[in-house]
Amino acid sequence: KNYPKLMKYSSDEIQYHSKKLHDTNFIDAHCISYDSGYIMYEINDLTWSGHELLNSIQSDAVYEKTKKKIFETVGSVSLAVFSELAKSISMKLLGL
Repeated sequence: KNYPKLMKYSSDEIQYHSKKLHDTNFIDAHCISYDSGYIMYEINDLTWSGHELLNSIQSDAVYEKTKKKIFETVGSVSLAVFSELAKSISMKLLGL
């Protein structure tokens, strides 16, 4: 298949991030190792955690507030922390 939005990324970048998403249990993926040493992740689906992350940042307001909070305070965080912060901001916006 052709994925135009991915064309700006190298195969190595895509595989690196696929590995990180797999390692943190955001995607269900199958690791394929080749004799050449190349490793590829074949993505099957999002995990429950992956769905939760996407649901928590579906709103542009939540996503932008989450990014702003991170950049203004620490600069960068793990995906797990990003996800938890987005959930927290969602709860605050809902008055919970």
